[in-house]
Amino acid sequence: DVLAFFQQIGNEIDNIGRNIGSKWDEAVCNLSNIFKNNNNEEDCGNNAENSLNTRGGGGSKQSNVGLNDYDVEEYVTNEMKQDAKEHILAYLNVAKLMLSDLAGLFDEMNMDDPTRV
Repeated sequence: DVLAFFQQIGNEIDNIGRNIGSKWDEAVCNLSNIFKNNNNEEDCGNNAENSLNTRGGGGSKQSNVGLNDYDVEEYVTNEMKQDAKEHILAYLNVAKLMLSDLAGLFDEMNMDDPTRV
């Protein structure tokens, strides 16, 4: 009777562990899908054997879930280009306003006339 009670507790703890592992696998899979460049790559969402290997349990097959150095470098490079582009556009918008104000000042003061300077 006591042994059955502890076996039931063990089974419930195993169920909780599998549930947590399943949720962790979903989160990792979703994160890896964000970084994928090729949409034709195999999705890791529903493969139970792959799921066990991702958590470090289960079979002996090696899982190749994750990012290689090339993918990480390409992602970082693209993000840096996008960030630089946004900063350059912001700078040009500010510079355009300042040059417009400066042009208005030249017109107002008639500073483009060489005889007045």
